[in-house]
Amino acid sequence: MAHDFLLLLAVLVASASAAAVKNKPKKDQPSTDGDITLLNPTAINGMNFYETDILLTDEQHQQVIGRKAISNLALRWPTAANGFPEVLYRFGDANVDKTAVAAGIAHWEANTCIKFRLDESQTAPHIKFIMGSGCWSYIGRINSSTGQDLSIGTGCTGVGTVAHEIGHAMGFYHEQSRSDRDSQVKILLENIIAGKESNFKSYADNNYSVPYDFLSDMHYTSKTFTSNGKLTIATVDPMNQELIGVRNGLSHMDLLIANKMYPCIEKWLSKCNLTSDPCQNYGYMGANCTCICPSGSAGANCETLQKAYYDTKRFGYSQIITSDANPVTSPNYLVITLLT
Repeated sequence: MAHDFLLLLAVLVASASAAAVKNKPKKDQPSTDGDITLLNPTAINGMNFYETDILLTDEQHQQVIGRKAISNLALRWPTAANGFPEVLYRFGDANVDKTAVAAGIAHWEANTCIKFRLDESQTAPHIKFIMGSGCWSYIGRINSSTGQDLSIGTGCTGVGTVAHEIGHAMGFYHEQSRSDRDSQVKILLENIIAGKESNFKSYADNNYSVPYDFLSDMHYTSKTFTSNGKLTIATVDPMNQELIGVRNGLSHMDLLIANKMYPCIEKWLSKCNLTSDPCQNYGYMGANCTCICPSGSAGANCETLQKAYYDTKRFGYSQIITSDANPVTSPNYLVITLLT
């Protein structure tokens, strides 16, 4: 009964969130760009999508083990002569939104040590940005002289969506594929379109000791592949429902994994003449020799926890009151009273 009640609360919170968006300042609104469930076809050139927007090579189909980030070094982008990872790219057609691509690339470059280099004549493995049908990418680096397509189609041009698809090309799977996801979210199979259930599997993974993140740019939305307009993913804590699928850019934990994965943090520590990372509470050493701290932490080494990680990231559409006292009202809040 308690579990069913929590799921009901999650539905109420999500419904109120959608209504409250209309009254919130534009700067606080989550991105609605890149709803891959609606934008993407089921297949491209005879190849079926894996988890909605990922294309896999024949070899990957045989070996795929979904996780947050790939472990196979052969699928990572190589290091250039300057000692930092470099991704070669070009534009595959004249219709792709180059401004949107540039913004997504800038977002990755500003927050990692990965650099992207445009070379239209490139024959080495590279990303080929196209305006295809929807938003999709291969996973990791594909060894192809003709390049690996990455589609930024109509409705896919928000920086968070472009960063999401580049994330797949860097080696990221979806957040809700992690093996620890069942302690954080519940997959509501009864609300998923028949035949789409396989998109919600969880797998053994390599998460680089980074916790599950509702804010991840790689997380599905609450109603991905819904058959009836109801939730397909419900957060165990209803207060977190509004956080998932908000695709405004890479989260702190996304960046922590990316910078461990490539490995940028090691390079920055060496540059800063440090033998170990002094940053605490999932902070990490950045390029300017100072700690990059997660939301809610402060101090030179992120040692002071002032708030919970998610507290400053909520949109304020829900609030839980844990008593049966007088009702509380607010124009932008849903108030849920839990009788104790």
